[in-house]
Amino acid sequence: MAILIRNARVLTLDAHDTEYDAADILIEDDTISGIGPGLADSLSAERLAGTRDIDGTGLLAMPGLINGHFHSPGNLMNGALVDRPLELFMLYEVPPLAAEQDLGRLGYVQTLLGAVEMLKGGVTAVHDDPYYNPWPTQSAISAVMSAYADSGLRATVSINHPNIEEYERYPFLKDILPLDIKRRMDTARRWTADEITALYSWFYDTWHGAADGRLRVAVSNSAPQRVTNDYFAALSDFSKSRDLPFNIHMLETKLQRVLGDEKWGKSLIRHVHDLGFLDERMMVIHAIWTDEEDIALLAEAG
Repeated sequence: MAILIRNARVLTLDAHDTEYDAADILIEDDTISGIGPGLADSLSAERLAGTRDIDGTGLLAMPGLINGHFHSPGNLMNGALVDRPLELFMLYEVPPLAAEQDLGRLGYVQTLLGAVEMLKGGVTAVHDDPYYNPWPTQSAISAVMSAYADSGLRATVSINHPNIEEYERYPFLKDILPLDIKRRMDTARRWTADEITALYSWFYDTWHGAADGRLRVAVSNSAPQRVTNDYFAALSDFSKSRDLPFNIHMLETKLQRVLGDEKWGKSLIRHVHDLGFLDERMMVIHAIWTDEEDIALLAEAG
């Protein structure tokens, strides 16, 4: 099916930032086959037969927007929480019902809901960093990817799954938590480097390049303070071996700045650099509480 948009203001975002005050756009099947002023007048009646005609007068046509960072499991929680500091918010962001079942249909619906909202806002590509409660499974991951496949979006998707006890992710928390709560945290299952690597291998082999190349895989370790060094190393190696983007949240809050100083005597960015993992594949997310040395290290790493 062909679509002809007539007389729109067109922002091409091409290499020359070409912009037209009024132009036509011809879309044939899934390809933009022509853009320019007066394009519609140059097309034969045969070529226009059966074409859907859209009047773009007074409207802006432009390439789709890109959502560079997203957590799709939060789609069902819009407006459900009062604003809190991140460390408190994260205790509430995982819906309790997800812990009682494999995500399956729920994962599909909540991902598709977010995709619809993005498309309504002009977003046609997303980099999603889903977390899974209590842990990721092949079926839960496939539910997310199937939703993106059905939505028509381009989606690059990771698996965000830490493997360190909650109380080790914050400064001073271990010292103030009641012993019974610490014991409960100690009994929670913690994934190994081999387990997460095996899951990522399946994920890559199953979904990378699916849906005619619209779906791609990225790597995530959530944050350096939320994973063990061997787990971090395995994920970094996987990213390098397949040249995949690597999601990592660093210095999101002032508390994380304090954590780095207390735990390692350095910032989280310096810590990751010293481990040898800071490279051009890393997407360093938020990075608010940086100093000049952090910024220099990020620039040096590409």
